[in-house]
Amino acid sequence: MKLSALKAHLAQAEALSIFQQDGQLIPAHFHLTELGEVQKRFMDCGGQLREQKELVLQFWVADDVEHRLAPSKMLKIIELAEEKLQLADLELAVEYQGPNSLEYYWLGLNNLGQLVLQAKQTDCLAKEACGIPFEEEKKSSCCGPNSGCC
Repeated sequence: MKLSALKAHLAQAEALSIFQQDGQLIPAHFHLTELGEVQKRFMDCGGQLREQKELVLQFWVADDVEHRLAPSKMLKIIELAEEKLQLADLELAVEYQGPNSLEYYWLGLNNLGQLVLQAKQTDCLAKEACGIPFEEEKKSSCCGPNSGCC
């Protein structure tokens, strides 16, 4: 989901509900503590230089259970960040505190039009350089013995 899609969703939403992957709602008293642009420059295992930019929302759940972030308030926060940070219309990721560690998701819409956290997945970006046959694309690691990429 890009920033423009979230803004359109918030503009028409009456309440703010965000579902986790297991179908549970993020507690209604969550806070939006950060919105920023993150740039990652890296080299894949095949030696190609790459760049990735995304926007990151950070959600935090505190003990103030009466707190509610209205869609209109979240929209105002986003618009202020857009202005001050000159944000582009990029894909949205979410940092969210899981039970044991910080978790990182994509933000999207489910088939009912509800906001949902979607798992980010790793992938090999240089399958050809690693000698990964097409049938094996679903494997979690591209760098096997004698593959030449690691």
